[in-house]
Amino acid sequence: MLELRNLTIQLDREDRYLVKDLTLSLAAGEKAVLMGEEGNGKSTILKAILHQAGWCTVTGDIRLEGPVGCLSQFPSFDGTLADLFDGLPVWNYTDVLTELGIEYGRLFSSQPFSTLSGGEKVRYFLLSLLMQDPDILLLDEP
Repeated sequence: MLELRNLTIQLDREDRYLVKDLTLSLAAGEKAVLMGEEGNGKSTILKAILHQAGWCTVTGDIRLEGPVGCLSQFPSFDGTLADLFDGLPVWNYTDVLTELGIEYGRLFSSQPFSTLSGGEKVRYFLLSLLMQDPDILLLDEP
């Protein structure tokens, strides 16, 4: 569950509000999309929800219940593909592998994550998040 009550986000350096007094509640199975032009603060709002927006003032109540998975615009991981999927139930996700265009054998590769293309990084990181079975999945422009 994600619940926001009276969320206000103000950019410190510009003294402008991204959000003012937002109240939102999402229960299990519900989905929401945040759309807007580039540079209007969509990523900052997601980071504020995760308490990772130190460059702005965030007030209000933010409640996240259950495991949270977050896919940033530019996913990074310090290790190999095998490290990324170590301990995850890869055998339960063969249908998702197909949908993402990922070969099963590559999940056990010693290829460093940092050497993948941008699109590959997004697909592999998204797959690893799905395998962790989060209750809440925040996707920042994947």
